[in-house]
Amino acid sequence: ELGLYPSELCRDSEFIRRASLDLIGTLPSVDRVRSFLADSSPEKRGRLVDELLADPNWADRWALVWADLLRPNPDRAGVKSVYVLDQWLRESF
Repeated sequence: ELGLYPSELCRDSEFIRRASLDLIGTLPSVDRVRSFLADSSPEKRGRLVDELLADPNWADRWALVWADLLRPNPDRAGVKSVYVLDQWLRESF
């Protein structure tokens, strides 16, 4: 109806790059890419996502994303309110 179709599966090299940037906000290390590409397991993409979700950088990245969306104006709400929101988001993720 909308003319939207799912994309084809991407290559493993694209997947690890996209997943890392989307979930933890950084590119994967060269060693991590090599290890991922050498893995022949059909479950490797799911395992990678699980590993990235367990990475401490995941919480920091998503706390920052939500803080940017929700952050009150420090001039109106006060600097302490902004700090408290940032801390709460980090702890919540």
